[in-house]
Amino acid sequence: MHHSLKETTLRKFFIGEYSARTLSTEAMQAIEKIDERSDKVHIARDLKHKFPLTRKMALALCDSCLEGELEPIALKAIAFSLLAGDGFDWQDDVLSEVISDWSAPEVNYPLTPENMVHFRRWLLEEEPYPEKAAIDPGETLGRMVFKREAVFHE
Repeated sequence: MHHSLKETTLRKFFIGEYSARTLSTEAMQAIEKIDERSDKVHIARDLKHKFPLTRKMALALCDSCLEGELEPIALKAIAFSLLAGDGFDWQDDVLSEVISDWSAPEVNYPLTPENMVHFRRWLLEEEPYPEKAAIDPGETLGRMVFKREAVFHE
């Protein structure tokens, strides 16, 4: 039985009630590795109301990762939970791109310290978020990079 990453734990981290280490541990325990190319993230949908996510909160995740308090694999599960669950809300294109990148680092940007510095600069608008190459619809898609699935617990 895997533990679930609780939306309330994320909320408590974002409002300063939980440490990055506590969040990191819970996020890593929520990952069920299936094989080399797939995993499941167990998510507890336990927020009663949508919680507004801000760039400042994403910066706290970014900084915690840079400081070694939050494991990159935990950040990947956290970002995936933010996207897959329905407890968090944001209206910010750069924030959406960064969270999406964090949730699937296999696609564009591995969660290296160098890339975390770029994510930080993008969130602070110190650098423009880079354009991504358009996918040619006539081109056959390549191999599957990674499959991540959400398992929800109410």
